[in-house]
Amino acid sequence: MVNEPGLYFDIVHVIETLGEYHTGKRLFEDLGPICSATTPQVIARFDAVRSRAEFRALLRSIAEDARLHSHKPILHIEAHGCSAGIQVSSGECLTWTEFKAELTTINEVSRLNLLVILAACDGAHMVSIIQPVDRAPVLALIGPKRIVYPYEIERASLAFYRTLFDAGEVGAAWRAMNDAVAPDQRTFAAFTAEYTFCYIMHHYLKTLCSEDAFAKREDDATANGLRDGTIENVEHFRQWFRSYVGDHQGHFERMKQHFFFCDLYPENVTRFAVAFEDCLEIR
Repeated sequence: MVNEPGLYFDIVHVIETLGEYHTGKRLFEDLGPICSATTPQVIARFDAVRSRAEFRALLRSIAEDARLHSHKPILHIEAHGCSAGIQVSSGECLTWTEFKAELTTINEVSRLNLLVILAACDGAHMVSIIQPVDRAPVLALIGPKRIVYPYEIERASLAFYRTLFDAGEVGAAWRAMNDAVAPDQRTFAAFTAEYTFCYIMHHYLKTLCSEDAFAKREDDATANGLRDGTIENVEHFRQWFRSYVGDHQGHFERMKQHFFFCDLYPENVTRFAVAFEDCLEIR
């Protein structure tokens, strides 16, 4: 089983839904000898899907396979993307929300060890729809920041896996795939679970927990409660709102436990050492 701090994997699923291109199939053929040379051997699998239903069924079968055989998969997806989601060969769209839900199931089964290489435009958009109350859909997501050509995808993907298997470190593999296309640019972005959580918490604190925003939320909640007849004492309600809803660090701790599956896998408490202060400023 190849590993680096925080990531363990023993199977690579290459999924292709491009129609006219077969970059996924060629990557799978290149991965064969690389996977065979590992000890213990890493499994490589290839699936071509055409419809949205086929794609969702495949993702669910990967989750079930991981559950039954304790697999820790990497998903490598060759597809067209847009702001709405992943476009499959049939012309249908698997929305980012639907895709996120399927990935979260796989990530939960694999104990938050899911790495996704998404060779699709606008793949980073999925990160923007993750909420603080969600579970982490991936350990890390890597995808292009711009429209990329098939030859760039092929060159970058092969560099990524060669480095990953040689060095056993995702960061080095990510740098290698960028260097394979343009050494002075970051053609492919990487979003880790830690960064994503800090990003969405930062947005939550900035937009909903500022002094003005919090005061408006308190006033709105009070007005709603009076209208619905659920508030008997306005001052007591406002005190409760400020002490409970205003406990931003307490909410951070609860959301962190949920996001990183710490309630299911206690070892994740030490795997993901994200502090409240990390969410106050995002670079």
